[in-house]
Amino acid sequence: MRKRVHIFITFLILLTSLMMSAQLDAFQQQSQFLLNSYVRDGLVDYKSLQENPKTITVLKQSLSKTKVTKLTAQELKAFLINAYNMSVIISITEHYPTSSVLDIDGFFDKIKHQIAGKSVTLNELEKNWLFKKYPDARLHFALVCGAISCPPLKDTIFKSQNIESKLEKVTKATLNNPKFLTIDMHEKSASVSKIFDWYRTDFKKDKSVINFINKYTDKTIPDGFSLEFKNYDWSLNQK
Repeated sequence: MRKRVHIFITFLILLTSLMMSAQLDAFQQQSQFLLNSYVRDGLVDYKSLQENPKTITVLKQSLSKTKVTKLTAQELKAFLINAYNMSVIISITEHYPTSSVLDIDGFFDKIKHQIAGKSVTLNELEKNWLFKKYPDARLHFALVCGAISCPPLKDTIFKSQNIESKLEKVTKATLNNPKFLTIDMHEKSASVSKIFDWYRTDFKKDKSVINFINKYTDKTIPDGFSLEFKNYDWSLNQK
């Protein structure tokens, strides 16, 4: 009798694990499908997405049903990045047409998203779920808030197998883009993304914003240069 109970429990654990894996796989596949079909050069075709509501409906259902309790640390980190980026696209599509996420009332702090069985805002997802668990400054170059001045949306999702190398890659690509960093040798100053001003404390591990930047740029900011912050363009990242 005990042996049968043990076998049954083992079977249930295996079945649950397989179901959770299938849910995560489904969310990843649907997210990648959206990127393949509606994103070009970091810009989103929200109009076409809105005209094909099934894509958003299926993605929302998958995002809500994915279970995260048994995910590894790397799986969860990748899932939360993808969940944020997909939730931004979902919310913009549901309020389209609009010229900026700032024109959508409560876009970051009021609108709720159903993620892994929980109801959360984008701010809660970013700060309480992602950065609280993973205080990784590189995440600022993986999360895309729907504005032109955000890092460009990537053409592939984040996965546990490539999460660390991909974070390195996207951070380097962003900081070598003149939209995010320009150095004026004559004025002895560097103009950097407003992200470094808003989230200055997230870069304290490297002691300074400049130290963090210089780890990833081909052309480093020399000692003694001053920092200026670029104006943030909140125009929609639409195709």
